[in-house]
This record gives sequence, structure tokens and C-alpha cells, in this order.
Amino acid sequence: MASSSHPASQAFGLGRASSHLHSGFPELLVSRQPPHLIAHATPAWLDRSGCTEAEIVGRSVTCLQGSGTCLVTAGALWTALQVSP
Repeated sequence: MASSSHPASQAFGLGRASSHLHSGFPELLVSRQPPHLIAHATPAWLDRSGCTEAEIVGRSVTCLQGSGTCLVTAGALWTALQVSP
């Protein structure tokens, strides 16, 4: 899969990283450094979320949180972002 055509996603230099995503699965590629920007969203993720690439790429993952967000899941994701590679 080629990297996203969105300019913000190209700024991340996705190349190999986005090639590991599967377009048939709802997946996001997020930067490890704060503010944890969304670098790429697969077509399946965009379809399920109702967002467009222009609306989501380049924004912080906090834009995905709302009143229905599971705090346990959000905490687990936050912890995963903090772990060194």
C-alpha cells in the first residue's frame, strides 16, 4: 500500500510504515511523539468512522475522544504510546 496522498501524512515520511497497514482493516498510524498526530488512516478506518482523510490526518488522536470513549481503552492506548520502541 502506498503512503497517503494527504500532505500532512507525506510530511511524516511514512513509506515503509504505511506499507505494513492493511487497507481492508480499520487501522490508524499515529506518531509516537506528543501530540501523537494521526499520520495515516486506512480506507476501512475512514469508511467505518465516517471521517475523510482531510479531516483526520495531521490531527492529534485526542480528536477521537468523546463522551462514549472507554477510559480503560484510552488509558491502554496512551500507555502503549509511552513505551520505548
